[in-house]
Amino acid sequence: MAGKRKNTRQDYSPRKNTGKKISGSNQILGVIIVVVIGIGLQQIYSGGKIKTSSGESRQQPTLRPVQENSWEAMGQDSDSKSDKPWVKKFPGSFKKRVWLSTHEEHPNPNIRDLPEGSLGKWSSENPPGHMGAGVELGFMSKKAKDLREKMFKQHYFDEFISELIPLDRQLPDWRGQWCKDHYDEGIETLEPTSIIICFHNEAMSTLLRTVHTVINSTPRSLIKEILLLDDNSSLEHLGDKLDDYVDKNFNGIARVIHLKKRHGLMRCRMVGIKESKAPILTFLDSHIEASKGWLEPLLHSIKNNPQLITSPVIDSINDTTFYYTFIYKDLYGLMNWKLDFEWRELSEQEIAKKENIWAPHKNPIMAGGLFSIRKDWFETLGFYDEGMSVWGGENYELSFKAWMCGGTIEISPCSRVGHVFRTHSPYRVTPDDINKNGIRVAKVWMDEFQYLFYERLGAFNKKGEERLISYGDVSKRQELRDKLGCNSFKWFLDNIGKSELPYHSLIGSGEIKNPSTGVCMDKNDRMEYMGHPVDLIPCHNLGGNQYWMMNRNRFILRDYTCLGIQGSTVIVAHCQMSGTWNYDPNKKILRHSS
Repeated sequence: MAGKRKNTRQDYSPRKNTGKKISGSNQILGVIIVVVIGIGLQQIYSGGKIKTSSGESRQQPTLRPVQENSWEAMGQDSDSKSDKPWVKKFPGSFKKRVWLSTHEEHPNPNIRDLPEGSLGKWSSENPPGHMGAGVELGFMSKKAKDLREKMFKQHYFDEFISELIPLDRQLPDWRGQWCKDHYDEGIETLEPTSIIICFHNEAMSTLLRTVHTVINSTPRSLIKEILLLDDNSSLEHLGDKLDDYVDKNFNGIARVIHLKKRHGLMRCRMVGIKESKAPILTFLDSHIEASKGWLEPLLHSIKNNPQLITSPVIDSINDTTFYYTFIYKDLYGLMNWKLDFEWRELSEQEIAKKENIWAPHKNPIMAGGLFSIRKDWFETLGFYDEGMSVWGGENYELSFKAWMCGGTIEISPCSRVGHVFRTHSPYRVTPDDINKNGIRVAKVWMDEFQYLFYERLGAFNKKGEERLISYGDVSKRQELRDKLGCNSFKWFLDNIGKSELPYHSLIGSGEIKNPSTGVCMDKNDRMEYMGHPVDLIPCHNLGGNQYWMMNRNRFILRDYTCLGIQGSTVIVAHCQMSGTWNYDPNKKILRHSS
């Protein structure tokens, strides 16, 4: 097969034919550079911010109000209506103000006293949160404010607001006519799915709203079972109260499985896989809301392609108001060398190639939280790597092996599932856990390009690699790849990645350092930082946001963005507009060409 990798394997393959590091020595990090722009070194430093630590400053989460204008909150403006006719503007206010009297602690305490009263206090035709509306609070007593803050700190979303919203909240039918024409017929020909939901110390209201909305928005014949896997939670309400509620309210569709020790996401899902009875598996997070018609497109696509992994569009539920935002853009998962996940919008040219704006599109890297897959195809791919810890990296592992071993990954815009996105995670996941998972992915799937991931962790040679965290035994994962005869990672980069990741024209890499002050250029290079000045902070020798590359075109870059200048300030810029740099290896001087 064209593009196959050779069977000879090297645990660590140093780069070949990519030139030397930007360095005059053989130090591990290898870069000692004085940055000079035409008008002087001091002016460069005046454009940056000197920080005392290596990370971006982070503020404590605050309780943000709902957006006043529903159209703007959906990411629209008045001029965009003609450009995005498939986005439906729903009449009426998307905000519901709930007033609490001075003596009330919570207007809907029933949820915290389950199983009595399954759907809460509200029974009006327009309850808080109806049709995706956000909820903000009016006057609150000190007692209520204190309770709200305590609840927020436990989950890092506003559980107080969540408990005001019915557990079976109704959402608009976001789908276009194309979706209904293609997926509302032939439901009887679809195979059912087992829905697997892992959770650890989840809020009761968001967990139950997940189950209620899944059941209410799905034809009963398509759900074989809903498996709720409690990953050793310590919160009292996730014990007998949850069991009683599930037994009394879901007619045997759902059942709870309590794990006696913490498994982490991948191993928890593996328990669910082993318990499942349906030919198709669907994985969901525990704080989502499903809208009408979400499952049918996924099962239809798998019926037509058994080697497909398919995902819904993941809409956004605000973490403080529970406002539901319809994502109108066609997005795909973008790969970078740090193995972070990042969304990117399809180009106009790619959208024009689609049969319809609502038709599925290919996705190089899946987000990993919400998707459907045939159980036998997942088994062929080796299921999850149970050597991984907690969570992180599993989406890259599954994406690489699906594409490289003959499968396909898609996103279906007709399938809409809202997800509560938080600014902070309540779960403790260490950098070592995430790096360990990434190393396992790199060892098995990234062939000679794995060094580009290791360098982002600060390991610039074999000796540096030996200092990386222990990642365990990956021999069985490597044997599986060999058995399946999968394509090479270069094949993935060239054919699937939708990327322009630098790998074939690099001439150097490392930190950009002022040796007299000991500070390095440091910046997150995600698209949202485009145009922002770089920071100057003490060098930490760990790669990360202080890691930069130079290619033969003399761009200084990291993944998809470059370093440019604006006046006398060094900024993150589009590479086409960044200008080039000249490096003098003898003087260790780096100059912009302007």
